[in-house]
Amino acid sequence: MPHHGPEYYLKEAIKENLATLHRSGAVMELPKPYTFMPVPYGYGKKTVDFLVAARKLVTINGVEYRAKDATFLAIEAKAPGKKPTKPQETCLREIEEAGGTAFWCDSFAGYLMNMHVLGFIPLPRGPQLAPERTMPKGKSAMIVE
Repeated sequence: MPHHGPEYYLKEAIKENLATLHRSGAVMELPKPYTFMPVPYGYGKKTVDFLVAARKLVTINGVEYRAKDATFLAIEAKAPGKKPTKPQETCLREIEEAGGTAFWCDSFAGYLMNMHVLGFIPLPRGPQLAPERTMPKGKSAMIVE
């Protein structure tokens, strides 16, 4: 079995969460969510891990709804304690300057809090977080069900 580092498991947890958001209608569902995980191998423009079309939460008279239109969302996942490279920082900034939403995280909890603060998911609470599951070589991630 190949050994994967903590960044791999964070990306897998984010992919699973985005799939859950797709099923709930948060990520555009017609016909399926647009997500793209580019791997340029040194060629072409540098970018970030996740490029997604997602719909924000809108509260009207105390009831939460999904916005009709999608927002361009970019996410860079890093291993714990790591930061984006200069090209990744530039990409995140350019996406924000163009009107998109962009952030980076080095933990699944950081991903959830960013998604909440930016208006894509309700405030994460204990019951929403599944127990940590053990990954190979002692790695772990939490998945939102």
